[in-house]
Amino acid sequence: MGEDSEGNRIVNGKIRKYVLKNGELFFKNGKKSPYRVSESGDVYKNEALVGNIYTGKRFKEESTSTLMMCYSDDDGLTWSKPQSLNSQVKKDYMSFIGPGPGNGIVLKNGEYKGRIVVPIYYGTQKFPLKLSCCVIYSDDNGITWNLGETPNNSRIINGKKASSLEIKEKDMLTESQVIEQSDGTLKYFMRNHHPDRSIAVAYSKNGGESWEDFSLDKNLPQPICQTSVIKIENAEKPYVVLLNAANRKQRKCGTVRLSEDDGETFPYSRVLKEDDFVYSSLALLPDGKIGALFEPDQECKNILFTKFSLEWIKGNDN
Repeated sequence: MGEDSEGNRIVNGKIRKYVLKNGELFFKNGKKSPYRVSESGDVYKNEALVGNIYTGKRFKEESTSTLMMCYSDDDGLTWSKPQSLNSQVKKDYMSFIGPGPGNGIVLKNGEYKGRIVVPIYYGTQKFPLKLSCCVIYSDDNGITWNLGETPNNSRIINGKKASSLEIKEKDMLTESQVIEQSDGTLKYFMRNHHPDRSIAVAYSKNGGESWEDFSLDKNLPQPICQTSVIKIENAEKPYVVLLNAANRKQRKCGTVRLSEDDGETFPYSRVLKEDDFVYSSLALLPDGKIGALFEPDQECKNILFTKFSLEWIKGNDN
């Protein structure tokens, strides 16, 4: 875990473990040690520098994967210090834990109105890696967080209820995006490793706490690559826009699709970039158009931006 139950970091010394709390190292029995730690990780005994918890040697923070959160209350001009969520959402059986990538949402309808829902994924062991996705959710504006169940704990595989602890590589669910449909149901779109090479989908009636009706949507191809999906709020129809590499064999053919029925079908599509296309992120812009950030090649060293209208997706060039 790398943290105690209160979210304090564990630091390994040469012969014992410490707990880092309020800039000081404590023994595991709760007694204060003679060591303090600066914001940059330097460890001091009195005024003498004796190590650094990030560079290692005498002291080193316990290695783990950490899910971090920061926030901005000035439209992104400045950001808070990162806060670890491990003590709230990471379980002992998890090795890796990571976000989305992509967008979280705030629910607008029904019993769970106001809930913040953010997709994540995690591994249950290091080798061979077993990955599953789920969401974390907050009902108090991001102060505290809970872990939802993964679809890999509810789907049926080979006639049996699956478990994220026992899945095979072809059953892994990884990077994901979620939308809220008009009746408050959540629809989940998931990258997966199934040889069918189609986007996986599932539904939640309880705000992301659990999932049902898992399936592979054969109308939505994917080459084991991330997909972006957003719901267009306050529109005349329940529009959903989806963007991904729409090729079952290679990360190519970046295609944007439009649904008019809450993401159930996508009758409109248009190729955004014919050749290499990797990860992306969508957003509704103030002018009503859709903004898209995307990686244009498989070196993944550049990010491009473009924008387009819903009418453009339908084939009208405006």
